[in-house]
Amino acid sequence: MVATAQARADSGTHNALIVKVAEKFSIDTEEFMGVLKETAFKQANDSPEVTDAQMYALLVVADQYNLNPFTKEIYAFPDKRGGIVPVVGVDGWNRIANEHSNFDGVEFAYSPEILQADSARAVCPAWIEAKVYRKDRNHPVVVREYLDECYRHPFKDHQTGYESVGPWQTHPKRMLRHKALIQCYRVAFAFVGIYDEDEATRIIDAQNNVHQEPAKVIPIGKATEAQVIEQEEPETVDQFVIDFNQASVDDFISRLCDRAKGTGQWQAAKDLLNERLKGNALIYASEKLEESIEELKSDADTDNEPQHQTEQVTDEHGEQSIQMFKMPEDSGQDSMF
Repeated sequence: MVATAQARADSGTHNALIVKVAEKFSIDTEEFMGVLKETAFKQANDSPEVTDAQMYALLVVADQYNLNPFTKEIYAFPDKRGGIVPVVGVDGWNRIANEHSNFDGVEFAYSPEILQADSARAVCPAWIEAKVYRKDRNHPVVVREYLDECYRHPFKDHQTGYESVGPWQTHPKRMLRHKALIQCYRVAFAFVGIYDEDEATRIIDAQNNVHQEPAKVIPIGKATEAQVIEQEEPETVDQFVIDFNQASVDDFISRLCDRAKGTGQWQAAKDLLNERLKGNALIYASEKLEESIEELKSDADTDNEPQHQTEQVTDEHGEQSIQMFKMPEDSGQDSMF
């Protein structure tokens, strides 16, 4: 497709498509190519200038899938052969799938095994599965993507040692879910000639002889059975997939409760939780804080129970018995007797 587009561009027959797309987005035809070159291509500073043939190749794909290059639904990486690698963002994939007349919904399932990839700041299921339903098929299309195959290491400048943390380090679950979703859309609807950014980056790396080592993943533990994403959120701590450093959160809660017990500022403790934590870590910590508050109230109720004193007495028949007397409440004043 790209080669054909370039041939047509070189032959000077691309004006009609440029006019069509420019009018669609209300952009002056004379300014259109310049604006598109600045917004729709990702390239290094030392890369050659984007050619009209590459621009036309991108327009052909954008027009075919009805994608907007100005909102980053589609953009491109120039490759070393003078062509392009068309990239569609996850929003673009979702839109072309939802516009398909036979699209009938999607579900996700998650691996019970929890892993942490090298350099990642969060844990992730070992795999995520997407299931796409079509109205014209009896069975859904199911695709499973694995963390150890998809994970991308942070970018590292080997000259300066600078390491740039990316979305695979901060949001591995979301990125793996996107991978499963996109691959499932591709199989279910036969989308061709377009890639996600991870795929495009790997293609360019391969052309530049840059090879990434496979991800090293560390088993963290087991989650509950794989869940369909439409199910309700878990309501208790025991139901959570632990996706945070529980030991660190427990230590933080312990110190916070000790401070609140000394000052009585429990609301300030709650506010600090909301400021410092989020997600499952926040829910877990909030429940632990509430348990500490209830425990403190229970201890206080026990301390406030009336205390009693016993005394041995002898009745008029000479029989002895033990009687209990309620101690008078402390009035805060010294006794006169």
